[in-house]
Amino acid sequence: MNIYFLTRYGNGTDDDGPDSSADTHMIVRAESLGRACEIGEPILLRMPLKTERGREVAKYFHVATILGVSNGLGEKEGVVSFPWYGGSHPHGCAQVWRRDLLEEGWETFESYYGESPLEN
Repeated sequence: MNIYFLTRYGNGTDDDGPDSSADTHMIVRAESLGRACEIGEPILLRMPLKTERGREVAKYFHVATILGVSNGLGEKEGVVSFPWYGGSHPHGCAQVWRRDLLEEGWETFESYYGESPLEN
C-alpha cells in the first residue's frame, strides 16, 4: 500500500484563494494514485471552495507525491492525515505527478516540467 502526499493549490479560507501560498494538503494510504484521489477529493468538497471575495479553489488535487510504502498487515486504504494548509508539497521525492485540470490525466513531474524533481 502506498502513502501519498496530495496537494491542491490554495485554499478557500484565504483571500488569495487559488493563489494563496497556503496550499491544501492531505496524506492518504491507497493502492494507487487514482484510488488516493477517490478517497481524498470528496473531503475537499466539504471544505470552503470559495473565498469571501468569491475566488473559487479547485475541487481536486493538483500535485501528488509518493512518500513511501506501508507494509503493515491488515492496513486499509484511507486518510492518514486530514487536510491542513501549508507551504508547497515536499521536494526531493522520486515520484511526483502533476495535473492542471480534473479532466486531465496525471503526468509525471518529468513529463510536465521536462526535468526530474531530484535534479533541483
